[in-house]
Amino acid sequence: MNAQPAMVKRQKSTIPEMQAHVAAISEASPEVAEAKHEEPAVPVEPLGDQRAKLEDDMKRWTVANQSGGEPIRITTAEKHHSVQIFKCSDTTVMIEGKVNSVSIEGCLKTQVVMTDVISSVEVGNSKQIKFQIQGSCPAASIDKTDSCMIYMMSEEAKKMQISTSKHSDVQVTYIAGDEGVEKPIPEQFKHVLDGDNVVSTVSSLYSGDAGLPTAVAGAVAADEAPAAEEEPEPPAGEPDARAKLMDDKRWVIEGVDGGDPVKLSHHAKKHTLLIHKCSNATIVLDRKINSVAIDGCTKTQVVMTDVISAVEVVNGRSLKFQITGACPSALIDKTDSCMIYLMSEAAKRCQISTSMHSDVQVTYMKGEDPVEKPIPEQFVHVVQPDGSVKSDVSSLYSS
Repeated sequence: MNAQPAMVKRQKSTIPEMQAHVAAISEASPEVAEAKHEEPAVPVEPLGDQRAKLEDDMKRWTVANQSGGEPIRITTAEKHHSVQIFKCSDTTVMIEGKVNSVSIEGCLKTQVVMTDVISSVEVGNSKQIKFQIQGSCPAASIDKTDSCMIYMMSEEAKKMQISTSKHSDVQVTYIAGDEGVEKPIPEQFKHVLDGDNVVSTVSSLYSGDAGLPTAVAGAVAADEAPAAEEEPEPPAGEPDARAKLMDDKRWVIEGVDGGDPVKLSHHAKKHTLLIHKCSNATIVLDRKINSVAIDGCTKTQVVMTDVISAVEVVNGRSLKFQITGACPSALIDKTDSCMIYLMSEAAKRCQISTSMHSDVQVTYMKGEDPVEKPIPEQFVHVVQPDGSVKSDVSSLYSS
């Protein structure tokens, strides 16, 4: 990737700096950093650190509800053991030897040092996590996690396949020659309909062509679509009192909870609309508008004709919006469940960008029949031989 923006450009640190990080989490057990990737002999009396408990018929190590203190060392793990790290904060866990799998769930500011993992490392519902693989680990899964730093300290570790969903600020660091290289794992993707298929690619934010998403080539923007020569006059009478015009530029509909649909008919195409913290609400726009933002809403549906710029949905849950005319782009961020109805051929050209989303669906008409397609939310990332990160839609979405 060339000429990347500052937010995602390749960042380098020297090997001494990398080693300083490793030392910081390994100083209590220097032998971990030098450990050979062989299963250690099990002592006759494997007492070990009492904060790590061997449970489930001697198959699973559990480290739960720990906060701070000295690093927790698991020194007698065997390759058929799994390790579960649960609801820990400000904690360091060091796992010596080969284990079957490692799970990090509901943790905060926790770091884990591992040698070899046979199956996978799973991180879920966590914040500010760091984990380091010194030997090999074929796969890792990062789900509903904000900030996860992955340190790949060997060539084998670099072959790891990383699956992500609803994540933010995931980074991989590996050694290339005499340098440490840090790469971001993409978290924003764009999706377009291509016939009956949803085609998903990494956002241009992660390439040299940075900037806001643009419409798909050939798409007809709403302001280019056939329309009357002049903007129609607003209807007679006063607008719905629940919709307020601010500074002659922006309409705001805020805090509506249920009730009759809010009908907005007095706006001009230069206006924007903010729908904020509404629940169980229905908003209907019967004229062209510049842009629509739906922020912090629950169980709310919005019906639009033409949108010149974009529809943005953020921090929402159980939302629906419908485009009956044209809209070049839509952005869905930090939202659980969003149904998008594209009711015209022009609407089907909408480019949908997503990040930290779940359960996003598009519905369009094929003849007289509606067709529903899921927007992928799980992606797979692999460090390539040239050091780049290749991201693809998970095979879960293949037919």
